[in-house]
Amino acid sequence: MSRRNSTTVSKTTKPAEKTTSRPRGADNAELNAQVDKFNRAMELFHSREFKKARDLFEQASAGPNRDMGFAAKSHQRMCEQRLQQSGVRLETADDNYNYGVALTNERRLDEARKHLEKALSMRQADHFEYALALCLGLAGDIDGAAKHLEAAVRLDPRNRIAVRNDPDFAELLKNPPLQAIIQPAAS
Repeated sequence: MSRRNSTTVSKTTKPAEKTTSRPRGADNAELNAQVDKFNRAMELFHSREFKKARDLFEQASAGPNRDMGFAAKSHQRMCEQRLQQSGVRLETADDNYNYGVALTNERRLDEARKHLEKALSMRQADHFEYALALCLGLAGDIDGAAKHLEAAVRLDPRNRIAVRNDPDFAELLKNPPLQAIIQPAAS
């Protein structure tokens, strides 16, 4: 029986662990710094600032909490993937128009405006003008929206009817400058 007890004791006895010269408070400071970096990185991630978020996730991955470090590494990879996706090459006017419309649908209006304006700088088309009018109107630039809506109607008078039936324009058409444009043409 004594042999059995000695075996049990030797199995449960652990070798002495290395101790560090850092006081326990230093570990808490490192953990707090890791948590702060991770939380700030998450805010940036949700704000779609992937480059800044990626850098903070990288820093947070080196902290003392391994689970948080793993999560930070995973988010760092997601940021890198999104940064690669945002490197899409838009070469034609139609590429910029299609991307601008998609961004407008996501209500990322500043980005959408840039792509729609680029499409127009490459080629004038009534549907480019129409999309830019909507984008600017949604962003609150009614004068800019009126300018581009007027151009869309001038290029293709059928846009006057299209705007009246477009639910995206419904609220915008309460503005007098836009109402004036969609009135039936005098014969």
